Amino acid sequence: MKRFLQFSFGIALIFVLFGCRKQNVSYIRGSSSNLAPNFTLTDVVTGKPISLDQFKGKVVVLNFWATWCGPCREEIPSLVNIYNQDKNKGLVIIGISMDDTPTPVKPFMEEFNVTYPVVMADDAVQRAYGGIDGIPTTFFIDKSGKIADKFVGYHDKKAFEDEINKLLQ
Repeated sequence: MKRFLQFSFGIALIFVLFGCRKQNVSYIRGSSSNLAPNFTLTDVVTGKPISLDQFKGKVVVLNFWATWCGPCREEIPSLVNIYNQDKNKGLVIIGISMDDTPTPVKPFMEEFNVTYPVVMADDAVQRAYGGIDGIPTTFFIDKSGKIADKFVGYHDKKAFEDEINKLLQ
């Protein structure tokens, strides 16, 4: 039993540290010359369309995640905290759920007190952002609409704050 618990803990630690991956991916530095692809998707809570273009002049964080992803579940409370702290400074966070349906997403948002908009991913938005090979995957978009950086896998609150603070200046 002790060996099983040690093995289970080891597997869980690997998921927390490296994310839920479809293939081997790592932290990737984005190019500041890449304009973020526009999309229009429906807000899970309000049912209204959300378009990236409506947030021109703001720092936007796109977080691809899923309710079943352990590292995503670890990361989201930090994003909620940062959003609540910095939304009046020009920060927008959009959660893009990779779940098959919105059914588990709404209860998840309530449980984790997610206050930023969440939309459901579709094939087009995944392709537009280069294919999402692992989750969580987070894109940081500067005020001019360019992808400034990309994180793949779990990152702690400080890593998010450091990147966002650079873009908010």
